[in-house]
Amino acid sequence: MQEKNDNFLTIKQKILYFIKNQGITQAKFFEKFNIAPSNFKGIGLKSEIGTEKIVKILTEFPELSADWLLLGKGEMLRENQKNILEERISKIEKILNL
Repeated sequence: MQEKNDNFLTIKQKILYFIKNQGITQAKFFEKFNIAPSNFKGIGLKSEIGTEKIVKILTEFPELSADWLLLGKGEMLRENQKNILEERISKIEKILNL
């Protein structure tokens, strides 16, 4: 489900929304991408995220729409990526030992 006014959310807010929507804990996400949690809280939430991190996130989660993340356009998940999403959920469950 897409939030209203996505174009008013920061990229970091969209990332937080995406990982929550996918059932990924912030701790596991931050650890995987070597991100300090403080970068996603308070004033840090308003700062920019580096392009290298964005590329890594989009590479790891191909179902995440770059248009939505960067421009606030379209849906959060790419329509043609449903099978990839199912595979990713399975992979995440294995990583988290679910």
